[in-house]
Amino acid sequence: YQRRVHGLERTEGERPTAAHSWQTDKVTSRFFLWDLSRHADHHFVATRPFYKLRSHKESPVHPFGYASSFFPALIPPLWFWITERALNDWRRRCAADGLNERMTVPAGS
Repeated sequence: YQRRVHGLERTEGERPTAAHSWQTDKVTSRFFLWDLSRHADHHFVATRPFYKLRSHKESPVHPFGYASSFFPALIPPLWFWITERALNDWRRRCAADGLNERMTVPAGS
């Protein structure tokens, strides 16, 4: 069983990591959405307060801020084209940096 959400996959029972959620460091998204843009860190360490959420090099990066994604998401073929390109870029970056898309949680996190 694999769960696929917005192009990201996780097997049943697999603990969520920073690689299982999109993130963006766009200032507007961070300010207006109270660091929702660092959503990946929330999945990585669910107990971390929102004001301490961090970016992760291993996380897929949203092609836009969350607010800017609203209109492309209304056109599913466009949205899937955009996110697939972003996922492919992320996979290439992970491979080039020697990172595993299915990261494990480091000790102490």
